[in-house]
Amino acid sequence: MAISGTTWTFDKIILKDKAASEWTSANPTLAKGEIGLENDTGKFKLGDGTKNWTSLPYTTMTVAEINAELAKKANTSAIPPVVDNLTSTSATSALSANQGRALNAKIPAVVNNVTTTTAGSALDAVQGKNLNDAINAIKNVTTIAVA
Repeated sequence: MAISGTTWTFDKIILKDKAASEWTSANPTLAKGEIGLENDTGKFKLGDGTKNWTSLPYTTMTVAEINAELAKKANTSAIPPVVDNLTSTSATSALSANQGRALNAKIPAVVNNVTTTTAGSALDAVQGKNLNDAINAIKNVTTIAVA
């Protein structure tokens, strides 16, 4: 029974709890939203009103089970070693944050000005496209008029 707009305060809520073997042997169908706790494993299931206990999935896992599942998923052998020098000849080592910072400092500044006179500057993508279009337009000129 639902009472709209009413707030209930409880000092204690006790969940239906049994040992895992008791739940399995009784195999009850929990009502929708009803919680059944395995007091020996710490796991619980949430009823849907139709499936019996053995057909319901667990709603949570123990910390030990979570750690075991994570250990199965983690493949640390796939993580390449990190080398923190710019002279490494390794083809499989990862860059360190310090290497990334040092390499970033070596990248020329990107300018968005075709008329720049700054030596060592790099053209941005828009400038490169504009220059490519201009070169292609010049290549397509077949007649030169002389006045």
